[in-house]
Amino acid sequence: MLTLGWSDGFSFAPIDFVMLTSAKLMNRLTEMTTTITKRCQGYKRCVEALTRKPDAALDLIGHALKAGFRADYVLMDSWFTQMPLIRGLADEGLATIGMVKEMKQRYLYEGRRLTLSELYRSLPKNK
Repeated sequence: MLTLGWSDGFSFAPIDFVMLTSAKLMNRLTEMTTTITKRCQGYKRCVEALTRKPDAALDLIGHALKAGFRADYVLMDSWFTQMPLIRGLADEGLATIGMVKEMKQRYLYEGRRLTLSELYRSLPKNK
């Protein structure tokens, strides 16, 4: 279950969620029956469950914004801190705060392309 919540720094209120399943067929417990009508909510939920997590997160945030929720930024864990999601949030006018995991990507800093570890060592330290 992927949950979108609102927080003021002291409290947390869940405002929307989506139930997701694995994209890998062998990891699913059961498949959607072929007799289910495509007009019912059950079918729509089954299709929604196959959505990629970053896409589902953008959908949840889009629904919340349309419902009138406002945010200064979106806080997420390292699994979601990826450029397609960050770009989607930027398109909505939302800043992102998230932990970055060490990968093969490089970050441009002062004209040099650095790994995450090299970037961390290059940043000025607060005393």
